[in-house]
Amino acid sequence: MVFGKFALGGVNRAEEVCAFASGKGVNAARAVARLGGEVETLLVLGGPTGQWMQQDMEEDGLVVRAAWSNTATRICMTCIDSALDSATELVENAASVEQQTLD
Repeated sequence: MVFGKFALGGVNRAEEVCAFASGKGVNAARAVARLGGEVETLLVLGGPTGQWMQQDMEEDGLVVRAAWSNTATRICMTCIDSALDSATELVENAASVEQQTLD
């Protein structure tokens, strides 16, 4: 989310919002694919967020290999303050994944 000025403790209305699947592995896979390499992603996904991430990645041409979990995939947000040229990360804690998914 991009804000003209981000105020802690106040109401902030975003000037721009962009949503996409990401994370270290996903970002690396996107970079490799855009550079013409062949890549497959292997990740744990869960719930509606996981379904949305898989769809977003596949629409971008990535091959997704998912281990499905009963735990919903977390959501993280980057808030960009245009006035200060700074970014603040809002990161949801990752919940535990059940053993059967890991197996």
